[in-house]
Amino acid sequence: PLPPDRIADAIRTAYDPAVAATVLEARSQAGSTGQRWDCAGPSLAEETRDSYLHENVASRTWVACDAPRGSVRSGVLRALLEPSPRIARKRVAILYRPVDQASAARIVEADRRSAHFLAGSTAGLVNARSATAVRAAEQTAAEEAAGASLTEFAFVVTATVNSPDELRAADAEITHLAAAARLRFRVARGQQANAFATALPAGVLPWLRTLIPHQLRSAL
Repeated sequence: PLPPDRIADAIRTAYDPAVAATVLEARSQAGSTGQRWDCAGPSLAEETRDSYLHENVASRTWVACDAPRGSVRSGVLRALLEPSPRIARKRVAILYRPVDQASAARIVEADRRSAHFLAGSTAGLVNARSATAVRAAEQTAAEEAAGASLTEFAFVVTATVNSPDELRAADAEITHLAAAARLRFRVARGQQANAFATALPAGVLPWLRTLIPHQLRSAL
């Protein structure tokens, strides 16, 4: 938890990394920068299809599109969370939302039926993978029936580099780190500004800002 001025500092530094040293110096000397929330955003920004240019730097944001498969160890995210030498700034945001008990029972049962259907309609190597999915779905259903809660989660990763020319190297680095974390990411094409803001510590909850309410999306 951070006080309002520290949150404003974090937002200001994310949009303009050049002021990071000034912010740290002000904190050490005066204890606070006096940064106001209404001045924390960028003074100049341009959104492209797959990047976000703000102040004098360039950023690209990815969102996770597939959950890890198989066993996940405690250190699976270590490389993704650690600083990367090829990326000036990297931010990893983990979004999670607990599912109510009524919806959780319906979701796990639907996943269970889907896993059994796919296992019965495939053959060969694909069938072996489907059998693994069936075991996972059965375990999830058993744990939910025993009282475990269900949580929806998502990953949003932003890489900020000093110039647009460095985005290609950042893309390769994030792809490598995602593979090590057993995650699959996609570039947030056409929504870079929104994805950038979602990864900030500003309390942006994307499921509350969609055209279709999340309750309806869950029902579908």
